[in-house]
Amino acid sequence: MIRSSLSKFFSVLTLVIILAPFYLFLFNVSDNDLSENRLLSERPVLKTVSELPDYLRKFDTFFSDNFPFRAKAIFALSYIKYFVFGVSAHQDIVIGKNNMMYYFTKSSGDTIGDYRGINYFTREELKTIETNILERMNLFKKLNIDFYLVFTPNKESIYPEFVPDYVRKYKNRNRFDQLVEHLKKNKEIPFLSLKENLLLEKSNHTNLYYYYDTHWNPLGAYFGYKGIVDFLQKDYPSILIRPISDFEIKEVSASGDLAGMIGLGGTLFEQSVSLMPTFKKKAKPGNNIEPHNFEYDTEEKTFPNAYFFCDSFVVYGPRDLLAESFHKSYFIWHGLPHNSDKISFSEIDIFVFELSERYIDMLRIPVKNPSKPWVL
Repeated sequence: MIRSSLSKFFSVLTLVIILAPFYLFLFNVSDNDLSENRLLSERPVLKTVSELPDYLRKFDTFFSDNFPFRAKAIFALSYIKYFVFGVSAHQDIVIGKNNMMYYFTKSSGDTIGDYRGINYFTREELKTIETNILERMNLFKKLNIDFYLVFTPNKESIYPEFVPDYVRKYKNRNRFDQLVEHLKKNKEIPFLSLKENLLLEKSNHTNLYYYYDTHWNPLGAYFGYKGIVDFLQKDYPSILIRPISDFEIKEVSASGDLAGMIGLGGTLFEQSVSLMPTFKKKAKPGNNIEPHNFEYDTEEKTFPNAYFFCDSFVVYGPRDLLAESFHKSYFIWHGLPHNSDKISFSEIDIFVFELSERYIDMLRIPVKNPSKPWVL
C-alpha cells in the first residue's frame, strides 16, 4: 500500500515538473531576467495562413527564449561549468589561467584567429588600407581638420600569459603587428598603437584590464588616455593632460560583460580600481546626440575641438578624461547608429579614428562620400 502510494506520488510529481513550465508559459509567467547581452525574441503574431511557416520558425525562437525557468536553468549550467569544471558555458568565451576571461570570437572580428597568428593581410590588402587611410586623411586636410589613427589592443595582446595552453599559437606575429609594421613605413600617416604604451605600464601595475570583461579597467583606460593626449600634444602642445597624481585610486568590486555573457554577471566579482579626480572637472555633458554618443564642452576656448570616432574602449573608458583636454569634444561610436549631420565640422580641429585591434578590418572600407569623410 505504501509502495503504491509512493509510486503514485512520484508519478504525479514527475508530471507536475514536466507540465509546470508549459503551464507557466501559457499564462505568460516568465523568470527570464538573465543578462545575455541581447534582446530576447518577442511573441510573433500570425496574420494570414500563408505566413504560417515563418510564424512557426519565429515562435520556435520565441519559445526557446521565453521558456519558464530558462534563466535559472542557464544560470545553473553556467555555475556548474565554471565552478566545478572551470570552463565557460559560452562558445566565444574562454576561461584562462587565474580565471581571466577572454573573448575569442569570430562574430566580432576574429580574435582567436588573430591571437593564434592565423590571420594575415595580403600585400594588396595592406596597400588598400594604406590608400584608404591616406584618402580619408587628405579629405579631412581640405576641411582644415587633422586626422589621427589610434589602435587599442585586445586583452590577449597585453596578457597572453593567462590564455589557456590549449589555445596554441601558430605564429607570434599576427595581422595587427603586420599592419603596424606596414604603417610605420609611411611617415605621412599619424597613427598610435597603444599596445606598446600598455605593455610598458604592465610591469608597474597589477592589472590594466578587467578579469571578467573585454575592456581595460580605469587604470588601463588612464594610460590609454595619457597615450592619446601625449600623441596629440606633438601637434597641439596646449592640450591639457592630467598626471596620475591628480587622481585618488580606490579599490572597488567589479564584474563585467564576459561574466554576464556566461550568465554569472551577478555572481563573479573581482577587486578592481576606480580613479577619483581630486580636481574639479570642467567638461560639461551636452545634449547627447544618441544615447550611446556623447558631447562635452569645457568652455576653454584656447583648447582645440575634437571628434572621436571610436568604439567601446573609449566610450566606456577614458571618454570623460579626454573631454577635459578639449574645448568641445564629441564621442561617436562607429559601430552603432549615429547622425553626424548634427555636428558642425567647420568647428572641428582634430578627428581621431580609434579602433580596437579586433576591428582593424574596418580600414578596408573605402571612402564612400568624399564630402563627408567622417562617414564609413
